[in-house]
Amino acid sequence: MAGTISPQIRILGDGERRVLTDIGRVDPSSLASYRDHGGYDGLERAITRLSPEEVIAEIEAAGLRGRGGSGFPTAEKWRVARGTEADRRIVVANLMGADPSSLGDRALAEGNPHLVVEGLLLAAYAVGAGEAILAVRRDWTDAIDRLRAAVRESTEAHLAGYLVLGTDVSIQLSVWEGSGAYVAGEETALISALSGDRGMPVIRPPYPATRGLWGAPTVVQNAETLAHVAWIMAHSPDAFASVGSEGSRGTKLVTIMGRVGEPGLLEVPLGTPLRDLLGMSGGGTGTTKALFVGGLVGGAIDAGSLELAYD
Repeated sequence: MAGTISPQIRILGDGERRVLTDIGRVDPSSLASYRDHGGYDGLERAITRLSPEEVIAEIEAAGLRGRGGSGFPTAEKWRVARGTEADRRIVVANLMGADPSSLGDRALAEGNPHLVVEGLLLAAYAVGAGEAILAVRRDWTDAIDRLRAAVRESTEAHLAGYLVLGTDVSIQLSVWEGSGAYVAGEETALISALSGDRGMPVIRPPYPATRGLWGAPTVVQNAETLAHVAWIMAHSPDAFASVGSEGSRGTKLVTIMGRVGEPGLLEVPLGTPLRDLLGMSGGGTGTTKALFVGGLVGGAIDAGSLELAYD
C-alpha cells in the first residue's frame, strides 16, 4: 500500500478504535480507497439531506467536545460562528502540533488525510464558511504532501471547491505551512500567524468564533476533533455517545511516552482509568512514581492516583 505513517508513530491496542480504525487499511494517497471504506458518505448525507443547523444539532447530540485541550463543546462554538452576522466565515484545521511529543494529529494526517479533510468540510458547511484552511507544521512533510493530495482529489471529485456535490455550497480548501512552535497550537496565536503576524496569543474576547482571522468569524478545531466529526456524521450521534464518561462522550487519542514498555498512540473511551492506559502501553519499565498528564507542561499525578479517569 502506498504511503505508511512514520515509523516512530506506533498505534497500540485494538479496543474502541474509531478514528484510527482505517489507518493501515486505507491507502492515504487514494480517494478511491477512502471512499471504498465509506469515506465522504457523512459529507454527502449532510450536504444533500441536512441543513447546517441539523448538522450542528447532531454534533451537539453526540456530545463532542474539542480534543485540542480545552474540551469546549464543539456544537456551541459552531453555533456562535454561524449566528454571527458576517459576509465571510472561515474554518481552520489546527495541525500545528502544540506538544511535539503528541502523535494523534500527525497519525491522522499521514494515515488517513481524507478523514481530516471530510471533517473540515463538514465544519465549514455547518458554520456557513466558504474557506477552509489546513494549518500544518512545516516539518511534517509527509502529512503536508498527503493533505495537499487529499485537497486536490476532493476538489477534482466535486467534494470540495465550487458547487459541492452539485449543490449551491462552495468551500475552498487550502494548506498552510507554519513553523512548529508550542505556542502556535493556541488558536489566537495560530490566527495571528495565519494573518502574517507573529504567532503569539491575544487577549479574548472577542473570541475567534465572533471575530477571528481577517476579522471574520473563525472556527479553529484540531485534526482529531474533525476526524470525530466525520465519524459521527457517518455513523450517528448515538453510536459516538455509546462510550465515554458522563460529561465527555466518545473516544480520545492518547500518546504514551517515557519509561513504558511500548510507547505509542492509543484510542480509548474517555473515562478510562490512567492505570489501564499505562497497562495498554506495556506498563512502566521501572518503579512508576508519577505520570505527566498533558506532556511535560502538564501536571504530575502520583502513582497512588492511577485510578483517576482520563476525561
